[in-house]
Amino acid sequence: MLSWLKQLAVWALPLIVIGVLVFGALSLRVPVPTEKYQQCLNDHQKDGNKNTECKTDETIWNRTLNDPIAYYTLWLTIFTYALAVVGIAQWHLIAKQIKLANDEFAATHRPKLFVHTLTVTDKGKRRSRYAATLPENEQASAAAQPAKGVITVANGGDSVAFIIEWQSIVYYQASDAAFTPHLDIADVQRPKPDAPGISPGVFMPIGHSQVHAIDQEWQSFVEGVGDRMFFIGRITYEGPDKIRRSIGFCREWDKTKEGRWKPTNYSEYEYSY
Repeated sequence: MLSWLKQLAVWALPLIVIGVLVFGALSLRVPVPTEKYQQCLNDHQKDGNKNTECKTDETIWNRTLNDPIAYYTLWLTIFTYALAVVGIAQWHLIAKQIKLANDEFAATHRPKLFVHTLTVTDKGKRRSRYAATLPENEQASAAAQPAKGVITVANGGDSVAFIIEWQSIVYYQASDAAFTPHLDIADVQRPKPDAPGISPGVFMPIGHSQVHAIDQEWQSFVEGVGDRMFFIGRITYEGPDKIRRSIGFCREWDKTKEGRWKPTNYSEYEYSY
């Protein structure tokens, strides 16, 4: 609606200016030149029409049409104004074309993030061994610290991607339990205000902070049969077009290949927009 009104104003403004000038020229009056007034008196005296009154003023419109210099000046003003209007209209149309081209370029050259690798550290026996090296009064606190991790994302698109926020959680599923992860319990994490964007073809790690310690769960998973461990999350990002997009991931720890989080068949958690 506002865009339509803006376009209407751009095209109607020149006509409004012309209307105001014409109305003013027809309404405003100026004194008749002395020579013209005296000539009128002389002509009436020659004709014997002494009672005829000569006009002492006239409209600007009549002055312009009767004065040769003012008449040609009027036409010069009209052509100059028309040239200015055409120039402004051309600028408006070119600006629209440039914006349309930029929007089209941004739409066809969008960023596209995907999760490249996942890493979770400080879990299970590794944390217990680390805690054992600390003073006795610090061992319990260190052993209860949440796991930390790294989500490495890559930009496979054609423009820079700026990460807005992300949520992630390491989820333990016992062999006799249903798959019911609750990603919303994870804290929303955001990059620093001056964080750089991710250029096309570039990898960037972002941090993962687990909301609870998983040491015991991890040990149960490693030593158990049928237990499963998942790394689930979602990332929101935007490109130069300021359109926000999201990617989700759900990877399962593969016991047969140490250090590898493999994709799963839970498609509702693995997506890209």
